[in-house]
Amino acid sequence: MNWKSLTSTDAFGVYSAGLCMIHCLVFPLITLLPLENTHNFWVDAILGGSSIGLAIKAMKKSTLVSVRLLFLVSILLLLFGLILEGITLHHAQGLLWGGGGLIIAHSIHFKTHKHE
Repeated sequence: MNWKSLTSTDAFGVYSAGLCMIHCLVFPLITLLPLENTHNFWVDAILGGSSIGLAIKAMKKSTLVSVRLLFLVSILLLLFGLILEGITLHHAQGLLWGGGGLIIAHSIHFKTHKHE
């Protein structure tokens, strides 16, 4: 098992999901400003897509069933949130919960492989 690629994937996964979560948390504050267009679905889709791609890669390499389950639930929440946002054009809570779950899953996955 290549430890270097595992840790870089998890580190980038935590960074990507964290960036997505920061975007989701800051968006409601930006909507209070009198700006013309403060929300773009494609930004959410790109951030969510990169997070999902990295989560699938890490999920395949994880040996813990609980971490795999957390990855799967978080991916489904993120996908559901993206689909719901694409239909209603409103920020969905599934994006925030899915991103948080991915951060936790990547962190646990990283810690379990760090000591091997």
